[in-house]
Amino acid sequence: MIGENVAPDVQNNNNPNLGPAFVNPPNVPNLRYDGVSAAQAEARVDLLLDMERDFVERNPGLAPQSHSTAYERAVRLMRSEAATAFSLDDEPVALREQYGRSQFGQSCMLARRLLERGVPFVELSLGNVNTWDTHNDNFNRVRMLSQVLDAGWATLMEDLRARGMLDTTTIVFMGEFGRTPRINPQTGRDHWPNSFCTVIAGGGINGGQAYGQTSADGQAVVSGATEVRAFIATIWKALGIDHGRLNISNIGRPIRLADAGGSPIADIVG
Repeated sequence: MIGENVAPDVQNNNNPNLGPAFVNPPNVPNLRYDGVSAAQAEARVDLLLDMERDFVERNPGLAPQSHSTAYERAVRLMRSEAATAFSLDDEPVALREQYGRSQFGQSCMLARRLLERGVPFVELSLGNVNTWDTHNDNFNRVRMLSQVLDAGWATLMEDLRARGMLDTTTIVFMGEFGRTPRINPQTGRDHWPNSFCTVIAGGGINGGQAYGQTSADGQAVVSGATEVRAFIATIWKALGIDHGRLNISNIGRPIRLADAGGSPIADIVG
């Protein structure tokens, strides 16, 4: 999900704050001073930072500076009001139940709390690379996964809308390929890149429609076929960012926001 203030960060390739922070709600570690008093913890942190700065002065270079900067930013977060974003107990019990008490459901709630506080980009994942790889027992596995997914995703959409945030938050829900329309001997579905769908919603998107169509057996796209580069260009268009822009890496390599030749889909973001 991309919040309303993403554009300045994305378009400034010199911005030093683009690295992701990985968290696993509902328990986000290292934000509390467990086992010691607040005064003791603060003294330890101050000592650590003094040692880091001293080391960098005696050993200048990118690696020591990066190490020191990482700790300084982490401590700054711990000491700021922003850390309250991770306090999910502040939320009404009924709303937490509506999201679902799964890690994914609580992650959806945390995503909304982060967006409220100005975090420009949030990525959610349900499981790992093998979770949806249903080569075996597809129907039971998808049914169980969907119960978790539907509660968190639907409540997130409703919660954003109720708070007036949906129109300024672009949501992209997708995987990297689809599953075979035919069932294999293990009652599973295998990899299928020929035809699959994504869901995009919220800010900049003309919602309430299905774009494109597959054949009756689901094996081929018969209308509205979309290349990856056009899909990516469509997302940038929804965000109000020029999809033809080039970012230059720290070694002078040009990196396109979207591959050349792709154009935003007018029916979706026109």
